[in-house]
Amino acid sequence: MRAPHPYQSLAPRNFWRTAIAERTGQSFEDLHIAKFAVRRSDCLVSFGSCFAQHVSRALIATGFGWRDFEPPPPSLPDDVARQYGCGIYSARVENIYTVAALRQWLEWAFDPTTSDETFWIDEDGRVRDPLRPLLEPEGFASAEEFFSARNLVLSALRRAVIDADVFVFTLGQTEAWVTGTPALSTRCVREHRLEPLTLSSISS
Repeated sequence: MRAPHPYQSLAPRNFWRTAIAERTGQSFEDLHIAKFAVRRSDCLVSFGSCFAQHVSRALIATGFGWRDFEPPPPSLPDDVARQYGCGIYSARVENIYTVAALRQWLEWAFDPTTSDETFWIDEDGRVRDPLRPLLEPEGFASAEEFFSARNLVLSALRRAVIDADVFVFTLGQTEAWVTGTPALSTRCVREHRLEPLTLSSISS
């Protein structure tokens, strides 16, 4: 007698052969069954990988209530605003590729006193955010300007989570960088000094 396995009780729509390959020319209505309805009146927010940029544009184009909690000044042209990370995600967080990085952002948003104060100084003396290195094309003029921008995005992220009816998060198919003690999830590394990590240290 074969031991039971988790696939034996699934419906035909859960398998490629019976759901797709054997239904050429037929309808696929039952391929996806939504767990809940999303209304156009709902407050939708999106964060995550670069794919989340397309999610926000698609939601806006189809009349859904995607919200931007850190909008640019009304006088700023759209192309310039996007260069500064505005209108891409529901707050100016840049790409968030991993669940660990998202958790880090959320912990800081709901308890700003835990926020890491690390920043980088580039060759021109400009200040860079390790989590958002491309947010300001020319970098921040000072540490004070960096901290002010960080406080703004944490406040926007907190409001986005509190007000959201639907929270969309897309994962990125890329590497994850962790630096320092305690561990800080960053978009990239500043120094080319790599150390091996255990699975437990990455997932904790």
